Amino acid sequence: TIKIWNTLSMSKVSEIATESQVCNLLFSKNTNEFVSTHGLYGNEIIVWKYPELAKISVIDGEHSHSD
Repeated sequence: TIKIWNTLSMSKVSEIATESQVCNLLFSKNTNEFVSTHGLYGNEIIVWKYPELAKISVIDGEHSHSD
């Protein structure tokens, strides 16, 4: 699960179930997007649109596709 928090108010803004272990998050400095990498049960790299939390692209160990 990826949870987005407002660190000023200490409140959860949004969350999305990923169905796999989240290993890393990297937020873009230039766009409203972030990347997550996943281990166990996924081995994927996912690009997300924020704040919609919509998948833009998924790269897995065998092939890639766009949603």
